[in-house]
Amino acid sequence: MFTKALSVVFVHQLLLFCDVESYCWGTYPPPDDGRTSCEYKGWTFVSGASFKAPAPICEECTCTDGGLSCCGYGKKAGVASVQGCVLVDDDSTCEMQFVDSMDETQPCALWEQKRGLKNE
Repeated sequence: MFTKALSVVFVHQLLLFCDVESYCWGTYPPPDDGRTSCEYKGWTFVSGASFKAPAPICEECTCTDGGLSCCGYGKKAGVASVQGCVLVDDDSTCEMQFVDSMDETQPCALWEQKRGLKNE
């Protein structure tokens, strides 16, 4: 019982100290010219296709009747901040990585705890 209560308190603290905003974009309304495919960075996708563009793009997209809708994922999901931490800019991955703002050689303790709860 004590562990569950402690977890609830910790999750509330994470919500207070971690801030994430996301973004999405799309072609709205979809083109009304009979298209059944979408173009994305030189690639063509048929209507109904969904895909995840890897790092450094980090967008997840869906093609519907010639209209494309995409949302960033991972570090490209938008603006993220963790109190006392700095976001690492690493174009080789879409994963968010934070380090301690006082010692950037150390991982961000609050972020690592948050990730640990997510993986449980």
